[in-house]
Amino acid sequence: MRNEPRTRAMSLTTDVVTQDQHEAWFAKTLASSSRKLYVAALPAAPDAIMGVCRFDIAQSGDEAEISINLAEAAQGQGLSPILITSCVSLFQVHNPAIRTILARVRHENVASQKSFLRAGFQQDASPVEAGCLWYRLEI
Repeated sequence: MRNEPRTRAMSLTTDVVTQDQHEAWFAKTLASSSRKLYVAALPAAPDAIMGVCRFDIAQSGDEAEISINLAEAAQGQGLSPILITSCVSLFQVHNPAIRTILARVRHENVASQKSFLRAGFQQDASPVEAGCLWYRLEI
């Protein structure tokens, strides 16, 4: 999914990721206590990954940044807000100290902007980063 053309075009980093790079990232992610990764599949095709959702917990322990990646085959079907809300709910159960979730979205990624708004996030003007918009969810 990470190397799919549309995914790369809308990601914060657009480089192709090699298998070795991905395996190293995945091992580091699984070993991290401050990163949580959720993988979603459609009930009709449980062996096919629909998307992934990652949370990076801030050092403060009360805030996390969310990142989503929806497989190209699942895009355009209105599934992103469902992925976001489901993963936020699951994340919250296991991380009750988190009070704020932030999402960083490229200006060009209108689909993700709409998805985060539909999932209850509000556009946030406080963090400033060139080329990105921020969305905030208080839980």
